[in-house]
Amino acid sequence: PELKIAITERGNTLEKRVCFAGKDKTCAHCKICNITSGFAGAGAFSDGKLTTVTIAEGTTEIYEYAFENCRRLSSITIPASTTDISNMSFYRCDSLTIYGEAGSYAEGYAEDCSIPFVALPRGVSIQQGKSATVYVGETLKLTAKIDPETVSSTLTWSSSNEKVATVTAAGVVKAIAKGTANITVMTANGKKATCKVTVSSAA
Repeated sequence: PELKIAITERGNTLEKRVCFAGKDKTCAHCKICNITSGFAGAGAFSDGKLTTVTIAEGTTEIYEYAFENCRRLSSITIPASTTDISNMSFYRCDSLTIYGEAGSYAEGYAEDCSIPFVALPRGVSIQQGKSATVYVGETLKLTAKIDPETVSSTLTWSSSNEKVATVTAAGVVKAIAKGTANITVMTANGKKATCKVTVSSAA
């Protein structure tokens, strides 16, 4: 299974740290956590049994030797927020592939260090726009557009109200009853776009 971790700076372990944003020093649920947005200390995860890692969004740096000798590490997903990685962060990670957004710092880093890189979408949109109208009993085909177009990704479609409208895995919306439903498409790396579909009674 995929192991999701936050790369942290040197210092006390996470369970011993306190949040100074909250009045009682407990987690204040900030959008970007100052505790987990730092960099890993030297050898923080070295010689580990990690196989797949997703670094938390908001992480800015990965320190040298952070994943040294993690020979089982086959994939790591690095967010666009990361803009500084030591050239020794993945020393002796011989099976590693880096995943990251197309055009991100991670892509340039992978190229410079001769590490295989798989580009992930920067975003996704629905070609029909943010709203659409359809009559009860009719269908509407929604088309997702991935940014950049050169990147591929699996897409997952969902409806916020299947009593009003359903959607297939191919983005085909079927109008069931009068009302509104948000039809959302999501890429494999969590980028989303939504179209508000209004279902009207048959004319």
